[in-house]
Amino acid sequence: MREKIERCGLGGYLSLTNNFPGFLDTMDKILEEFRTISVLHDKGAPYSLKPRIAILHAWGKLRTWTLSGHFHETPDYVLIHVLESLSGLPFDVDFISFDDIKKGVPENIDVIINAGAEGDAWSGGELWNDITVIDNLTKWVHDGGSFLGIGEPSACAGGDRLLRMSHVLGVDIDNGEYTRHGRWTFDVSEHPGLIPDGVELCGNKNVMLTDGTAKVHAVWRDIPAITSHEFGKGTGIFCASFRHTPLSPRLLQNLILLASSETMLPECITDDALVEAAYYPNTGKLALINNSNLSRVTSCMVGGKEFTAELKPFELMVLDVG
Repeated sequence: MREKIERCGLGGYLSLTNNFPGFLDTMDKILEEFRTISVLHDKGAPYSLKPRIAILHAWGKLRTWTLSGHFHETPDYVLIHVLESLSGLPFDVDFISFDDIKKGVPENIDVIINAGAEGDAWSGGELWNDITVIDNLTKWVHDGGSFLGIGEPSACAGGDRLLRMSHVLGVDIDNGEYTRHGRWTFDVSEHPGLIPDGVELCGNKNVMLTDGTAKVHAVWRDIPAITSHEFGKGTGIFCASFRHTPLSPRLLQNLILLASSETMLPECITDDALVEAAYYPNTGKLALINNSNLSRVTSCMVGGKEFTAELKPFELMVLDVG
C-alpha cells in the first residue's frame, strides 16, 4: 500500500503448486490485488501524515527494513516487530545511524524511534557511550523533537543510568543499581484511544520512573509499560515491549501520534484498527484492506468528508472519493 511492488516471489519450485488448484486460485487473486495497488502508485505516492519517522540503529541506511534475516528467523528482536507494524502505516520513514546523529539530527525528522535490547546493534549498544550523540539528541528533543523508545532503548551499561536517554524518557531500567532507592508511586493517566481493544501489553519488571514526572498510560503487573514525558518543547515516549499482531500497527501509530502531539484519528485513518487505509490524492482513490477474517464496517475521513464501507474478510476495496 505504501510502495509500488513489481514482483511477487513464492520462494520455491513453482511446479510443486500444480496439484493444489485452491492455492493457485488464491495466488491469482492476490496477484490481481497487487496489480490494482501497483496502478494506484503510477500517478504518485499515497498520502502521508505529517510526523516524519527515523529509525535509529547502528546500521542506519546500510540496513533498512530488515534485521539479520526473515521475520521467522529473528522473532525475538523487538525492532523487527516494530518494522513489520510500521511498514503499512501512513508515515514517511528514514533510517539513520549514530554517525548521522553526531553530525546533528536531520531537519526533516519529527520522531526518532530506537528499539532493541541492551547491547544489540538495533538499540545501539556501546555507541551510546558517545556523549555527542546524547547531547545532540537531548537538544533536539528539548527544541521540539520526539524520541520514542521501545524495549531497552539507549541501553548501555557503565553509566550512571542504564538508559542513556532516561532524562528524556523519564524512565530507566533497574538491573540492581537502584537497590537502595525507593520507587516513585504513580497514577495511571489513561489516554482515550491510545491502546486498541484486544492489544495485550507485556512489560519489563525492572522499569521504573526516574523522577515521577512521566505520565504512565498503561501498566503491566503494576509496572509502567507505556509512558510519556515532556522534555522542553519535545516529548519522550517509552513502550516496554512490542509484538506484531493484526492490532499492533494501530498501537504503534497512536504512539507516534502521541509523540508528535497529533490527534489519534486524523484524516485517511479508519476508525477500525483492523482495516488499513491508503489514500492516493493524484487518483482520488482510497484503498481499504480488511486484515481480519471477519467482515468489517469502517469509516474514514478524506478531505473533510466521511466515507463508510463494508469489507468481506481480507478484502481489498478501492473507493473513488474524488
